[in-house]
Amino acid sequence: MSVDNIQRILKKYSLKCEKIDSEVTSVHPHLLRHSYGALMYRSGLSLPEIALLLGHEHTKTTEIYAETDADMVAKALTKTLGNQCAEKKWNSLTEEEKLKALGLK
Repeated sequence: MSVDNIQRILKKYSLKCEKIDSEVTSVHPHLLRHSYGALMYRSGLSLPEIALLLGHEHTKTTEIYAETDADMVAKALTKTLGNQCAEKKWNSLTEEEKLKALGLK
């Protein structure tokens, strides 16, 4: 299947989704690649492993997939502090502190 054909198919269904839900962003082939890279990172693959699988020459290119989410932070805290302590610590954070911990602020 050609790249142009994939782009055409994604655009077609993206427009249909946008009509149903205006918050849906435009879907394009690179978005799928980015989502797959982020999923691999969240599943525990290292950046060098992801770089190899995606064909990146340098791991610096792969760092864009290294985004954290609330589950990753909770798991890291649990691993470091233990189950109950980590949950208490996360729940005691303000929304602003949680956003900072996730790298969103």
